[in-house]
Amino acid sequence: MSAFTAVVLLAGCTSATPEVNSEPQSTDPDQTSETTQGSPDTSSEYLDDLYAESLHNGITPADPGTAYIEVAGERFEFEILDCTIADEPDRGQFIVSAGGEATGSGHRLYLSRQIGSDIGFAFEEEHVQLSLLVVEDGSEKMSNAMAQHERDQGEAAEWIRGFGSHPLVRVVGNEATAGGALEGVPFAPDPAEAEFIAAATCAAS
Repeated sequence: MSAFTAVVLLAGCTSATPEVNSEPQSTDPDQTSETTQGSPDTSSEYLDDLYAESLHNGITPADPGTAYIEVAGERFEFEILDCTIADEPDRGQFIVSAGGEATGSGHRLYLSRQIGSDIGFAFEEEHVQLSLLVVEDGSEKMSNAMAQHERDQGEAAEWIRGFGSHPLVRVVGNEATAGGALEGVPFAPDPAEAEFIAAATCAAS
């Protein structure tokens, strides 16, 4: 398991204070549900490189320096991106932390694809997480839902939460798209559990 994944496993539903508090919490159940009509197809063919030949069909790329996610009939747009892109031997990473949601809601979006023998315990790790800022019992909390999996090279993907296409996150240059279904983490007060599409485009360096 990579250092990044170790961080994102820490939080499920937390107070909306530092950014790390909205990071994901993973659990053990293996969920391998089939996608339903309208979501990208799952496949037994896996991509062993960071970059794909193309983005997901039918998912519009985000504008440069922005990200969005559409889930349960709602669209959330993000205008502030923190991007990490690395394509090195045995370590490929495309990691986006998105804030600045257009309505000022305080929601956040996380999207990542990491692959290689030097990223951690698994050969491939991907996740998409929507953290909604909600009020429960008079306190602001982040309500997290995600699609997340790990895969050893040559093995089938193990879905930790939610499900999606393979790869879950398709990366081409500084653009990425994703599609699948989000599942709430334990104790999330009002998670967005539904099929989703998402995209992020990092600003050119």
